Amino acid sequence: MMPPFAFSSLNKLNSGDASGAEQTFARVRQIDEHNMDCMDQYAQLFQWRGALPELSLLSADLLDLDDKRPEAWVCLALFHQARNDNEKAIAFVEKAIALDQRHAFAHRLRGIILLAENRPEHAVVSFFRANEISRDVSSYEGLVESYLAAEKYKEAICTAKEAISSAPRDPRAVTLVGLALAQAPSSPREGKERAKRALRKALALDPTALRPLLALVDLHMNEEDYDTCVDLLTEGMEGAMATPRHEDHQDLLHAKLA
Repeated sequence: MMPPFAFSSLNKLNSGDASGAEQTFARVRQIDEHNMDCMDQYAQLFQWRGALPELSLLSADLLDLDDKRPEAWVCLALFHQARNDNEKAIAFVEKAIALDQRHAFAHRLRGIILLAENRPEHAVVSFFRANEISRDVSSYEGLVESYLAAEKYKEAICTAKEAISSAPRDPRAVTLVGLALAQAPSSPREGKERAKRALRKALALDPTALRPLLALVDLHMNEEDYDTCVDLLTEGMEGAMATPRHEDHQDLLHAKLA
């Protein structure tokens, strides 16, 4: 069973508040330095912001605590992935899976690494296994991205719809439908309009979400509808003020607008 603090941290993470999630994990470490539950997901936050010294230190601490738990090896995998050494990253994540074949995050990370190595059909297997163990929108994201990379558009759309069935109010799941429809080659005009509707629905659920916003802008850009692009980006910059990392979001949107 997932400890209570993990629900709080992962809810913050899933809502886009990576900083808040990291603070919660840090408080847990202060209270109980021997806790290992979900510490590999804490490690991923270090990786995302390029904090390799902190990631290296956490990996060493977890290995000292218990090298028979998968979390420490996942941390090492994240460290080597951040250094663009996917060969070592795969080796360490497979060590984690060997220690605990039901550690969903290890399977998901393996999928992420394989997808980065342009091996989408292999990545699908890992994301599917992660979802089999613990249904999660992040694993659905990996599945849809892998199917799209493999040009399996029907599977991508079906998986995105399954994600919505699993998490109907999660804007990330709704975004997946928009992304899959936008890239599918069949019925291009109808598909693009359905993609726009899905992406706008995702933005209605979370006006600060960057992924559906940028995907929607790209769709209008391809149609040379530049006025709508400007309107969307302007609204996005106003909404970005509500995010914990509003400066990063605004910089990205400014660059897109330029």
